[in-house]
Amino acid sequence: MDWDTPLVLTRSLTFEISGEGKLIAGAALSRGFRELPFDALPILAKFAPGATPQSVYSDLRGTWEVSREGFAQAVQGLLARSLLLPFTAGRAAVPAYPAGSFSSSPTLPGHHAMLADAVRIMTYQAAIRSACRDKVVLEVGAGSGILSIFAAQAGARQVIAVEQLEIAELAEEMFRANRCDDVVELFRGNSRDLELDEPVDVIIHEIFGSDPFVENLLPALGDAQERFLRPGGQLLPHRLEVFCLGPEIRRGPQRDKTLAQAEAHSRFLKKLGMVFPKLLPVVIT
Repeated sequence: MDWDTPLVLTRSLTFEISGEGKLIAGAALSRGFRELPFDALPILAKFAPGATPQSVYSDLRGTWEVSREGFAQAVQGLLARSLLLPFTAGRAAVPAYPAGSFSSSPTLPGHHAMLADAVRIMTYQAAIRSACRDKVVLEVGAGSGILSIFAAQAGARQVIAVEQLEIAELAEEMFRANRCDDVVELFRGNSRDLELDEPVDVIIHEIFGSDPFVENLLPALGDAQERFLRPGGQLLPHRLEVFCLGPEIRRGPQRDKTLAQAEAHSRFLKKLGMVFPKLLPVVIT
């Protein structure tokens, strides 16, 4: 570890308390949260404004019993999880993901399914064509890069694609293969760690899950809109309608309660993508 290279705390850091009462943290919801020792909190706090490991260690050593080796190990662990980022010229640098890691990414099947959804893809393409010509465009959560490619093909003046996960490596290849890498600039990191010199005209995104809010949609887009979108700019899509549909189980005589539960599960719950743990009873009345 370079003790004199400034590091900074990622803006996308999220904490939770697990059911076992343990502190867990992560910088991307789709990468999962992992346990964080409570004694890592003072380290993170010292790096929040940007500081070198040497200065933080010297500061902490006055009030905490910490060895140089233990401190270095803690900092390296935080860097590996992208909770700390290199800090140069007043900006957080791009997290270093291992080459080729996207091929084993657990998000790939989901991206395949989205790309195969013709209605979704063509609807986005039509909207982007009408909104992005001669505009500076930012895509939050670029994934495979398909929407940024649509923006470039629509005549955008510049496209900034932001993707934190390993799938960014595929997006980079997609930009080259579609000959738009001269228009699309890829930022490998979280949009909340991004800094731009000029505002953008359009922000495009597709960071919905089965639960539309599971990917931190509101904090990410709220931050992007506040810091990056010029007055009068366009957020695409700009509105989300959420519907909740519950299954209806018809009342009627049942020969066997266990069989009734199994039928209710297979006919209704699987269609909604809902899976109940085996120990959780499904009550049939």
